[in-house]
Amino acid sequence: NVSIFAENLWNTIANPNNYYKFKADNYTGHEGAFNWSTSITTFTQMPNSSNEGVVLSQFNFDTGKNKSEIDIYAQLPNGEGAGTRTSMVTFTSRLAEGY
Repeated sequence: NVSIFAENLWNTIANPNNYYKFKADNYTGHEGAFNWSTSITTFTQMPNSSNEGVVLSQFNFDTGKNKSEIDIYAQLPNGEGAGTRTSMVTFTSRLAEGY
């Protein structure tokens, strides 16, 4: 399994929120590299370190079909001023048997 969490992106709102989201997606030619039905495949609020979520369930590390994509969604919240924003996104891989 591969889990995800991130630092806050916005100055005016903390994670999780509706303005910073993620989802798993297939990498072309590597469909089936993870368990689609138990992974997060629709945009979901980006968690913080207190509530990390499993984005890729039963990710396949074998050769052939072992790539995926993570899509990131960011929308400027009302009241957020101009300027550069950064957020460290952390992925953690843990053994999940049975795929």
